[in-house]
Amino acid sequence: VANNSSIQSGGSQLTSGLATLAANSSQLVSGSGQLASGSQQLIAGADQLASGGQTLTSGISTLLVGSETLTNSLSSASQQLSVISVEDKNAQAVSQPVTLEHSDQDDVKTNGVGMAPYMVSVALMVAALSANVIFVKHIDNRSYKNRWDWAKGKLLLNGAIASLAALILYGVLLLIGVDPAHPMATLGLILLASWTFMALVTALVGWNNRFGSFASLILLLLQLGSSAGTYPIELSPQFFKVIQPYLPMTYSVSGLRQTISMVGNSSHQVWMLSLFLAGFMGLGLLIYNQNNE
Repeated sequence: VANNSSIQSGGSQLTSGLATLAANSSQLVSGSGQLASGSQQLIAGADQLASGGQTLTSGISTLLVGSETLTNSLSSASQQLSVISVEDKNAQAVSQPVTLEHSDQDDVKTNGVGMAPYMVSVALMVAALSANVIFVKHIDNRSYKNRWDWAKGKLLLNGAIASLAALILYGVLLLIGVDPAHPMATLGLILLASWTFMALVTALVGWNNRFGSFASLILLLLQLGSSAGTYPIELSPQFFKVIQPYLPMTYSVSGLRQTISMVGNSSHQVWMLSLFLAGFMGLGLLIYNQNNE
């Protein structure tokens, strides 16, 4: 009877354990699935670790090759540096590989030399005004008979005055210490400019003594501002920039700059002054008024 009780008790425990096992069988299945998934991740990680190890091995090999190259290069550089001379003359050559030589093509020693082209041009224009105001008629005060008599008289008298004024001005330049880079070209350009200004004023005064003199004075003032004698024309008002190419003093100033202190390239200025001279002489013949006297 006692054994039967033990058997019955053990059967009850077995039944209870089977029931517990049946209840937890789903958890056991889930844990088995997680174990299988973790095993796959572990295998993948092991593969990555193996691949990284190969990459590390390759990088170490490259590093060794680079280290050997660096060692060889440093050794070669050391050998090359050992044959370089460090004397003072070599250091000087390295620090100053190029020697600079300064030379001036434009010789403007003083402000007076720079202003000379402008002041010469102004003086020539003033000389032309003075000559035409003083000598309205023949030098012996005779009136001109006709247009051609006027042209001949003015050509001789005013031409002589223009030439004399140019020679005097050139002499003054030399006396005050202006040494033109191109002496003969400077003298020739002063003569041409003097004749040009004289022809301009003579034409206007021949047309009308009073109004022609006033117009000549206005032209002088306009040329003072537009000839770029003191400052570059770019610093002047737009009005003077517009009229600059149409006035003769523009070319006398720039031409004398070339011949006095620059390379002497004044061919353009000579052509322009020659055109102005011919134009003013022709204009004087056309507008001359005999009754003006």
